[in-house]
Amino acid sequence: MASEACATIGAAPETSRPVPLTTRWEGYLQKRSDWLKQWEAFYFVLHGCALYCYLSADEARRSPESSKIKHGAFSFSSHAVLQHVVSINALADHDFIVETTAGKPLFLRAKTEAAKQLWMHMTACGIADTTIDSRGRVQLRGPPRQATVADVYLGYEYLWASLSALEDEAREKVVALKGAPRHVVQPSTPVTPAVDAPPIDHPLARLVSMCRPDVALRTNYHAAVPFQGAYSGLPGLLEYLTKLTRSVVLLTFAVNDLRVDGGVAVATGHESMQVRATGKVLRQDWRHKLHLHPVDGRIVRWEVHGDVDASTLAFKGSVATGSGAQRDSLSTIKLDHLPSFDPQPSWQMHAFDTPSPDDVAQVPRRPRAESPPAASTPPLHSPYVEPGMITMSSPLQAPLHFKRGNLWPDPPLLPAGSVRLARTQQLDLTRPRDDLELYVNLACKTLRCAAGAVVIFGATSGFFVAKQGIQGDAVPMEMLLEAHVGTESLVVLETTADVRFAANPLVADVQFFVGVPLRTADNVLLGALSVRDVAPRGSVREADLAALLQIAQTIMNRVEDIQADVRRSAPTYHTRGPKPPGPARRSYEQQRAIDLDID
Repeated sequence: MASEACATIGAAPETSRPVPLTTRWEGYLQKRSDWLKQWEAFYFVLHGCALYCYLSADEARRSPESSKIKHGAFSFSSHAVLQHVVSINALADHDFIVETTAGKPLFLRAKTEAAKQLWMHMTACGIADTTIDSRGRVQLRGPPRQATVADVYLGYEYLWASLSALEDEAREKVVALKGAPRHVVQPSTPVTPAVDAPPIDHPLARLVSMCRPDVALRTNYHAAVPFQGAYSGLPGLLEYLTKLTRSVVLLTFAVNDLRVDGGVAVATGHESMQVRATGKVLRQDWRHKLHLHPVDGRIVRWEVHGDVDASTLAFKGSVATGSGAQRDSLSTIKLDHLPSFDPQPSWQMHAFDTPSPDDVAQVPRRPRAESPPAASTPPLHSPYVEPGMITMSSPLQAPLHFKRGNLWPDPPLLPAGSVRLARTQQLDLTRPRDDLELYVNLACKTLRCAAGAVVIFGATSGFFVAKQGIQGDAVPMEMLLEAHVGTESLVVLETTADVRFAANPLVADVQFFVGVPLRTADNVLLGALSVRDVAPRGSVREADLAALLQIAQTIMNRVEDIQADVRRSAPTYHTRGPKPPGPARRSYEQQRAIDLDID
């Protein structure tokens, strides 16, 4: 079990410079309102024992003085001074409480267990280690603590083992039965009683302190492994650990050797884990390369190298495969869950200017489990995640490249360019199509978004042939968000934290994005149906994504059927005999009237 995991550091000398422990942590949390008991998302910044609250990450970065938080029964302030953090044991939600010095409890909710634990323990360390001086500034109570590279793996193994044990408890539904429903969290409080804390103080704070906020983590695993891919920032590290703990049970973890040579630390060791979906045990030797920043000595790049063949074999058969596409008409789309929703007024897309690195917000992002079509076997969910909800953004499907010299990665290369362009012209998708706006409106209502579009991929640009709430008719392919939609759906809950979109200038106006592919009957990718919103989200209903897939399929059915009618009704010249009768061609207005006639 996870409690049996162990970490041992080799005898190699360490030569990396110590790093001061940080007292800062930030990210999106949901806060419960006092009167209506509703949950609303805000961006919180923890600085020692002081907590700041903003409407968004962009506001926190651009206007740090605009923080506003309720610290008393009826009083507001720019920040709240905290005195306690309380964990709430629950199966479904990741809730906790922070109490201000004025006695005001703030009920907060994180998106994952990893985020909850980091928030609680960073808050507990901030309360214990800092105070507010006479001028209202955060000040350390004693000499600063130092973290080293060796502390990284003590904290890494401790957090992984603890999250794995909590995942086991949640799956066995024993969390609510063990101990008190609430308990105060101190810096020395273990994440879970099932895992012993390492012989250092503040292990999680030491792990966080040794990583730069923009740390990039990359693995060498194949696509069959759920935690493969690249991850950006400290939220990306939590995303990686979340995928790891939901996929495997940690059995053992050991660091055999750790050496620092200049600006690179190389760690080697052995680990064993059990795949939750198949029960197979993966035993592998691993090798990590930690690239240290030349100025502050913190980790700027973390490379994880495991046994590629053994890991692929262990996860073989753990991912359900989808069935073939089913041809549906508009009348078969399930509309019972669509709300009565009037889209917001059109919003102007951001100008195509290149941002500076300082303009890129560093906010937590959230991965998600793959959501196959409705006819597929649904993905496995953790018991404490509400069934039928997607709580993670789509993982990377291909390596990222920066060959075009932009701050944001290049979109994947589209296959069969000449074939795609020929089919686009054949299906009359090279001009605005008012008859497709009905489907865009349905898509926006389904995902409760203010804007959406049918985007067709051209040679150098993406064209909005039908749209709602979007100004402009085309966007260069290198900036087009829909260009990252491949053969599967793409869900990005927080674009400002996603490595594919974070530096893209369009992200200033697009915080939430969902795109599904538009494919012909012979599987040629022509474009994407997308919806977008100006605020990030914590989850998406699987039923909504399935409805969006049906709408996309209906769009393709419509344009292909219209083209088939055109071919059948075209005049045919015969040298003998009378001209055979053909079906009359329906106009766009007639077809649209038929589509609108839905019971």
